[in-house]
Amino acid sequence: MTIPAATSAHAPLRVSTPEELLAALPYLIGFPPRRSLVVVGFDGARIVGLGRVDLPTEPEQYAPVARVVLAALVREGRARWVSILVYEDIPGEGSEVMLETQLLAQGCGLPVPFARFVQEGTCEEALIVEDPADSGEMVLWRGPARPRPSVSEVPAVASALDWLPAVHASRGDLELSVSFSGDLAEALSAFTRHTEGNGTRVEAAQAWGEYLWTSRSSPIATAVGAASLVLPLGETNFRDALLGWLCPGILPEDAVDPDLRSLLGTALPFRADLESDLRGLLLLVRLTPDAVGSAAADICAVAAHVAWVRGDGALASVLLGRALRCFPGHRLGQLLSHLVSLGVRGSSVAASHARVPRRGQ
Repeated sequence: MTIPAATSAHAPLRVSTPEELLAALPYLIGFPPRRSLVVVGFDGARIVGLGRVDLPTEPEQYAPVARVVLAALVREGRARWVSILVYEDIPGEGSEVMLETQLLAQGCGLPVPFARFVQEGTCEEALIVEDPADSGEMVLWRGPARPRPSVSEVPAVASALDWLPAVHASRGDLELSVSFSGDLAEALSAFTRHTEGNGTRVEAAQAWGEYLWTSRSSPIATAVGAASLVLPLGETNFRDALLGWLCPGILPEDAVDPDLRSLLGTALPFRADLESDLRGLLLLVRLTPDAVGSAAADICAVAAHVAWVRGDGALASVLLGRALRCFPGHRLGQLLSHLVSLGVRGSSVAASHARVPRRGQ
């Protein structure tokens, strides 16, 4: 479950009807949700937070799942009301989750002006009403099924397609986009040679500076280049100093080795650019094979951290999943995975660089 960031480099996406929200959600999440609970936080018509989680399968999980999603939105503190959507494969399988989530939201002081059950091609209104047979008991009422709107039928979303992120066909498709996609023999050879070479911090800083400069236009890297950039991340101090530069404000200055901070400050571009820097990091992710273990986990975790600060919760989640598959004990991966699962983002300084709330796990 993730709560993406709430600001945008473009005009904020505003939605004022259920139809607009239903059309926008695949773009904000990154893929069409299935069997999911989605809670969207609003301040007026502006989206300020979004959480997605798989529908729980056991009754005892209903309330805890709803509580985690809402706790993250409440923690962010900007939502004035929420919309709740339950995506079902089988009509009725999400009724109890919807009931629990609406009651918890109202208990947190968050009104729920509209809530919907969503199935393939249709949606139904979901209202909490007083049980006529038991005064004081609240029950769920499901409205009649209505057709789901297409994007072309929703001008507010159709007009924003030039800057909204692309939609992956599924979560699996998103995972595939961050998988290794190079020549395995070539990559393993490059990583082996650079491991034996043990380059200096100065060389690593210069390599990162040159790479990030070029990635501002069109990121290009080879297996050898990827190895020279990824392997220095195995030094925790170097990795943390680079993260501190990539995500300003995420780490206090005294947490970073002053010599490294000075070195990277000289070698790296004047300021971070989350969009282009993330693009360059993702290329390195795709050029780093799982077989190099901790090195693959290092670059996946760094890219995940940037994605999370930028507001891309789904991308951060799949990157962390790959990091922990490559090296299950990776400490940064474990820590960040825990923060993402709780919807805890980075500092407000770092968050100011994020874009539209876009992809929930």
